[in-house]
Amino acid sequence: SLWVEEVARPAGAGAAVSAMSFRELRNFCEVMRSLGYHRLISMENFRSPNFGLVADVLFWLVHRFEPNCAIPDDIDTEAQRVHFIKAIC
Repeated sequence: SLWVEEVARPAGAGAAVSAMSFRELRNFCEVMRSLGYHRLISMENFRSPNFGLVADVLFWLVHRFEPNCAIPDDIDTEAQRVHFIKAIC
């Protein structure tokens, strides 16, 4: 996956999540810039969890392919974030 890489574990043990590598982050920033993303994305944006940026990128990408889609843009609460991700997928 572009955002995180899940490592398989035995059932019930959960999944470990590792961060993107420096190269993956750099490439992602360059690709978003080349696609015309309206905001400058730097490596610093990913030093800590940044759901707002992830949601903005997903919202922007979906609307590039389907401009008339209806996706909620409220992401203040956990329930709203889950609803947003379900609407995107």
